[in-house]
Amino acid sequence: MKKIISCFVLICVLFTGRLFAETYGQITITEIADFSASNSNNTIHGYQEYRFRVQNRDTEPHKVKLSLSPAETFNRTKPLVLSTDAVEVPAGCYVVLRMLQPPVRLDIYSSNATITVNIDGRNQRDEMSRTCNHMFNTRSYYGGTPAYSQICFTQQVPQAIRDFFTKRSTDTPDTTSATAKTPTPTTSTTSRVTHGSATPEPPQPMNCSFSNLPIEEWSESWLAYSRFDCLVITSGEWKTLSMRKQSVLNAIMQYVEIGGMIVILGKDWELPVDWKLILQNGESAENKDQREFSIVYGKVFVLGATGADVAKESSFFDSIVRKIDEAGNKQFSKLESMQPQSNRFTQNFVMMEQWHNSMPVLANYGVNIRLVLLLIVVFAVVIGPVNVFVLRALNRRIWLIWTVPATSLLASFIVLLTSFISEGILSQSSSDTITILDQRRGTAATWGKVGYYSTFTPGTPQFSPETEIMPYMEGDYGTIELKMNAAGNQVLAGSWILPRVPAYFMLRKIQSQQKLNITFNWSDPEAPTATNGLGVKIKSLFVCSSDDKLFFAENINAGEQVVLKSTDTASPSQPTPTTIEATPQTPRNMVEFARTSKTNYRQTQPVDNVDLPISMLFKNTYRAEIEGWNPFLEQGVPKMKTYKHKTQIIGIYEK
Repeated sequence: MKKIISCFVLICVLFTGRLFAETYGQITITEIADFSASNSNNTIHGYQEYRFRVQNRDTEPHKVKLSLSPAETFNRTKPLVLSTDAVEVPAGCYVVLRMLQPPVRLDIYSSNATITVNIDGRNQRDEMSRTCNHMFNTRSYYGGTPAYSQICFTQQVPQAIRDFFTKRSTDTPDTTSATAKTPTPTTSTTSRVTHGSATPEPPQPMNCSFSNLPIEEWSESWLAYSRFDCLVITSGEWKTLSMRKQSVLNAIMQYVEIGGMIVILGKDWELPVDWKLILQNGESAENKDQREFSIVYGKVFVLGATGADVAKESSFFDSIVRKIDEAGNKQFSKLESMQPQSNRFTQNFVMMEQWHNSMPVLANYGVNIRLVLLLIVVFAVVIGPVNVFVLRALNRRIWLIWTVPATSLLASFIVLLTSFISEGILSQSSSDTITILDQRRGTAATWGKVGYYSTFTPGTPQFSPETEIMPYMEGDYGTIELKMNAAGNQVLAGSWILPRVPAYFMLRKIQSQQKLNITFNWSDPEAPTATNGLGVKIKSLFVCSSDDKLFFAENINAGEQVVLKSTDTASPSQPTPTTIEATPQTPRNMVEFARTSKTNYRQTQPVDNVDLPISMLFKNTYRAEIEGWNPFLEQGVPKMKTYKHKTQIIGIYEK
């Protein structure tokens, strides 16, 4: 039996070209290479997932742990280390270990990495080597512009479609034109795409990746696809997933709902039942060869042409490509806002000030210059003229040997004590998040940013397997590690959060849940009731009924039931915004507004949430402002005090 397994692994290595195996005694570790890129410019945002199949051919179980780190590091760098927990592999069985690389380089100057294998507590002498290009070209110190848009093809995508996009990947954009750098925003709100432009913009180059695996062997986590702006799959592959691997299909659907795009080839493709619920209010498409759907934060394009007839759909293709370009530019701009502009302290300090102004985590970020100058002057006077004058009067000049260092230590202690007295011992957090809660389907999609500040090193941050984190990396010292624990959570060890330095993260999360919601009772249409099942206090709640009437309530405690008041008979303490009353009221426009407010990234500043105007509420929807942390997002660092939180929940409830 052992020989059969060994022969099978050897055949996979020799003939498939997608598995890379190393043997350590009775343990064989095989890397599962999901995707291969068409050029050296690899992905520049999102997560990359590394998967390894660990086969135990022994008669005894073994514990295996993997860690991936830069092959070499240099001074003034903050290397990233990825690792897993020690997992027990039963005798004669295999397990799949996964590591996630967030949108952070392994190392600034090199993409070479080594994988250390630990079996039963012992590091193996032979290490596995690989090249990790993810995020490496985001800010090259040697010049060059990375490809903006990232697109991935499944195995069954026709060659004609691949050739079209591959040709785009070698195009050189016109960098002298301003329009070449800023795509035209899409303003169409209909599912049928309109084509044609008087002055079409030059397209940005694309980075094309190709799947090495059948689609049913793809990852079951949406984070594995977050580094791509668009996935191109066939309707046949979609049907295969729906029948054989629903978990992979759910991951792809989550990827779309949280902001991704997919192109589906084949006019016979039908909307899933869950997505039909989202689009049930006025979303339709008469032409099955050219369809476009807005799914929560993401987009779905359906293309009837699947082969040589792609030229017939060239205008629709151009429309798709330009939207992919636009998504790539937004992701790159978001990445720019999260990374220091250079190694110069002044620019990094200015950027940190922008983050502090956008979402403060403490009252005063900075140094009391006057107090510091006063202490320096007093210290200089005491350690110099005063010290010499006193010792001369005592005829003890030799005491300068110990009075100078003693005075220096005393001055350092005074500075430290003054700092603690002026600031205190703090451990607090801030957040600015928005959640689309679809109570009909039991899904919650969350975007936002969080900040942490602690006088001392706080506890180890930890995030769920469904959360994408993008840190603002200020400073270049210390090692950071992302560890996947046994529960699948992301544990951030090392220098992610430093003492007395604000730390900021952008987050995305999508999850299936049925517990947290707001329930309504419409038995009395004039005085309906709402029960707060979110587990936190609601500051204000605006609800649009099925007959298009607007109700509100304020200060609803967790678990409390209140009677809603009509906005026609009473006015809430918070006036209803009327900035875009002319906007048509549809669920898609409501979600598109939230989507735009979260993706309108600027290159040098963090993005702020925009309040959803009450005028955007549609039938069977509500907007709730929460007091405290978002209940659909983990706190990251536990037991931190709340400093400032802004949380909006846009809900869609059952009729």
